[in-house]
Parts: sequence; structure tokens; C-alpha cells
Amino acid sequence: MNEKAHLLIGDVVEYKLISGDKYRGKLQGLLDALGFIQTKDGGDVAVVEKQMVKEDWDHPLAIVINSDRFEDVEAGLQKLIRKEPSQSPISSKHIVGKSDDKFAMVAYENIKYFSASSNDVYFHADQTYTCKPKLYELEQVLKDRGFVRINKSEIVNIKQVREIIPWFNSRLNLVLSDNTEVMVTKTYTKSFKEYIGF
Repeated sequence: MNEKAHLLIGDVVEYKLISGDKYRGKLQGLLDALGFIQTKDGGDVAVVEKQMVKEDWDHPLAIVINSDRFEDVEAGLQKLIRKEPSQSPISSKHIVGKSDDKFAMVAYENIKYFSASSNDVYFHADQTYTCKPKLYELEQVLKDRGFVRINKSEIVNIKQVREIIPWFNSRLNLVLSDNTEVMVTKTYTKSFKEYIGF
């Protein structure tokens, strides 16, 4: 069941949380641990408390939470989280990447950013490599090592950012050490600023 859930969730599915203050923090933590990415926009799925569903509800996909039985909801989500592999496939010092049928071990400090496209994950260092871990796994494991989500499909190494340029529609344009430019989208601008202490 957990593997099927991750095929659905993947690493780029966004959710909109419609919840009262009482359970909001707990729900956010549990959903983030499962690889969900929160957005204030429509998102791919709505996670909504049962009491807040309206008659004219028109969201195409929703997970309805019965807050009267929140302990059961929390236990069920915790069970899914515990089914995650006990050992992360991600090394603490480097990652194995593949390029042109050759493999290389690349230190994290040399990686500019990770990106996802379809079912593939890439990292960009001296060249572009494919790697095995999913983007949400990398985000969770590497957040204390200077990597932060900047949009639906990219995580950047903050130590490789040379300039931060305010852009249209509350976005930020990041210029990296090799002059590559990547965009912090509106959904992630607030969390990015908080991450860098801005």
C-alpha cells in the first residue's frame, strides 16, 4: 500500500490544506513527512477537515479528514510514515550519479541544484547526472545541509547561490555560482526567505 501511495504522491504533488488552527500544525508535519508539498493555491489535492466541506465543493480531488476522530487519522498517517525504509539510500557525504553510462560519486557541496522531470531526478554539478532518490526524499534528508525547495520540481544548494533578484509576481530569480539561473516561484517564496533568514 505504501509503495502505491508514493507512486501517486510522487515528489511533485502539491496540496492545499483547509483546516482549523487546532490540527493544522500536526497535519502539515504528517503530510510533509509523506512527501506532500503545501501550496496556498489550488494544488493537485485538497486536504480538508470534514466540518469545512461546503455544499458547492468543486475541487477535483480531496482527502477529507474527520477531526472528531483525529487520533485515528494521526495514527493512520503515522503508520504510513513508519513504513518508510528504515535506512535512507542517501549517503551523508555524497550522492551517486549516472551520466553517459558511467557512475560518479559527487560531494553535496559541489551540487548546484536537483531537478525532477517526469519520473527522473537529476542533479547539476560539473555536469548533469541522474540519481536514484526521489526529490521529496532529498528535500527531507538534505534540508539541514543547505538545500531548499524553490519550486515544484527543483531544490537548490543555497551555498551555490550568488545573487537573489526580486522578480515579477512575488517570485525570486537565483543566479548560481556558474551563472545558471533558477526561479523561486510564488508558492515557495515565503518559505525560501524564512530558510535564508530574510
